[in-house]
Amino acid sequence: MSIYFALYQLFKYVYAIQIRSQMAITYKQNALGKMWCSMFGHQFVKTRNVTGHFKEYQCPVCRLEQTNDAKGERIFMTPELKDINETLMHLYQKRHPAI
Repeated sequence: MSIYFALYQLFKYVYAIQIRSQMAITYKQNALGKMWCSMFGHQFVKTRNVTGHFKEYQCPVCRLEQTNDAKGERIFMTPELKDINETLMHLYQKRHPAI
């Protein structure tokens, strides 16, 4: 358990440095975040509802983005899927205006 605590402290330290100097440490923090997620798994948070069925998710640690496909399974976000989701959200909002 002490190795997990040490990794957590290291992650917290690198993240604090990243806030102080945004540009210089971004690559190191992202690499550490990827290592953290490979060990403990991603902590996906829903970032946006595209429609009632399609959503976008992002891991706040390593910034990995996912969306769900037609079957409802999560798949990795590509630039093509990002454009499709933008178009789908625009069409959905045209058909279902906010009241």
